[in-house]
Amino acid sequence: MEQKNSIEQVASQKSGIEQGTHKRKRNKRGNFVAKILCFIVAFIIWLYVMNVESPEHEKTFSSVPVTIENAAVLASNQNLSVISGAGNVIDVTVKGKKSEIAKYSASDIKASVDVSRITEAGRHTLDVSVSLPTGLVVSSVTPNNINVSVDTLSKKTISVKVNIRSVQIEADYELGVPLPDFTVVTVKGPATVIDAISHAQVDLDLGRVTQSLSSRAALRLIDMNDAEVINPNVTLSQSSVTVNVPVYTTKELLLKVDYLHGFYNRDNVDIEISPKTIKVKGEPSVLENMTELLIKTIDEKQVVADGSQIVQIALPQGLINAGTTETATINITHKNTGTKTITVDNIRINNPKGLNYELLTKTINVTLRGPLVNLPALQPVHVTASTTLDYEASSGLISVPLTITVASQHTDTVYEIGTYYIQVRVN
Repeated sequence: MEQKNSIEQVASQKSGIEQGTHKRKRNKRGNFVAKILCFIVAFIIWLYVMNVESPEHEKTFSSVPVTIENAAVLASNQNLSVISGAGNVIDVTVKGKKSEIAKYSASDIKASVDVSRITEAGRHTLDVSVSLPTGLVVSSVTPNNINVSVDTLSKKTISVKVNIRSVQIEADYELGVPLPDFTVVTVKGPATVIDAISHAQVDLDLGRVTQSLSSRAALRLIDMNDAEVINPNVTLSQSSVTVNVPVYTTKELLLKVDYLHGFYNRDNVDIEISPKTIKVKGEPSVLENMTELLIKTIDEKQVVADGSQIVQIALPQGLINAGTTETATINITHKNTGTKTITVDNIRINNPKGLNYELLTKTINVTLRGPLVNLPALQPVHVTASTTLDYEASSGLISVPLTITVASQHTDTVYEIGTYYIQVRVN
């Protein structure tokens, strides 16, 4: 029995030793994992502080443009203008939290020089001023100054020239003279630059053209050697212009006349016009449906006999004479008609204002033109003369125009030639 108890006691002691050993091993493993986790957390915190929240982080922004400030003040106060200095760039190194710096690019860094304190023409070295977003401070600026040259402010008026660089046009079309809405402009800037400018030029690329058009484009400044002048300190009174570009086609138009009263026709008159045609230029859409040109409306009642008259050819607006013809001769030959003079004593007076008058002309001789077959039958009874005394109350001798009326059976073919008056004395 004692031997059995001894054996159990030994086994129990052995089991306790094994349990203690396992417990110690578990505790060691737990402590090791905890230490690793603490190290990782500490490292992450260190990285965050060093890379994000550290106030000592730096970054260099390259090619930051330097603007010129107060050029208008310089021009106003000193009559000076900047010649050169624009377009400079610098490198700016800033300091701050990395998280803040990461928000910005070079475009957020503002660098400038102030020219308002310059008092004379020449070359000046000016310190660069840098403006940063909130949270950043300047560490260094390279370079920290730039050279700016200024000259006396000058201005002059120059002509505007149109340069058509490309165009496609029909074979029977032609371009007219392009006309800009401003033929001169004023340029203002440094005297040395302004003196070299010859003119302002607008360049047009018109493409395919079938009719007159308007095109707007920017002006370029050109010097005496036909080179472009590019200077940000030169200003123009007009930066762009609208150019009207006419397009013409040429056409021969038949010259024609018309008749005021409608008495002339092919049966009673021959009209010859010399030359018969005229060559004109105009907008294609205008000339498309034109075949003839009216040069005169003939008043048949003022044509006393056969003869000729020279008329100046007036072209409608939009047409241009494309030849040398400026006048035309109209030859008038009456046929199958004649004239007859009739003494008329049937003078009718209309007196709407009740004037006290005396008719001094009792009869008038009226010359009539009509078909030869109808003339013998014309008698004084077929003709009436009338007038209206539509005058304010006055006194004196008045020459009053007459209206000649032919009897209805002759009104379409017989008409008076010339203008007729009577003398009336108003008492």
